[in-house]
Amino acid sequence: MGSIVSSYRSSSSYSSLVVDSDITFYYAGQTWTTLCSNSFLTRGSSSYSGSGLPVDIIGDGVAETEFVIGSYTYKVDGIAFPRSTANFPGGESDLWDPTLFPDPS
Repeated sequence: MGSIVSSYRSSSSYSSLVVDSDITFYYAGQTWTTLCSNSFLTRGSSSYSGSGLPVDIIGDGVAETEFVIGSYTYKVDGIAFPRSTANFPGGESDLWDPTLFPDPS
């Protein structure tokens, strides 16, 4: 199942795989040892739907794939199956039924 990641911070101490998700990047100039697969990548109202350079769709734990959103450059482990539209266009409400799982008061 996918997720909505509204703030993603870098870490070089581990590798990760983010699948079927909508990711918002805020912190440019950092390195993420993350393979983004079938994920929608954004910063504000801008998005990125390419594979980055150099192309890496395997996820080897080495963050060397760069891409640009707006005027900000990001570096990740790779981008596999990039998306041009959000996985969850309705935001958080697409992830669960609020009648079954209401927000705590």
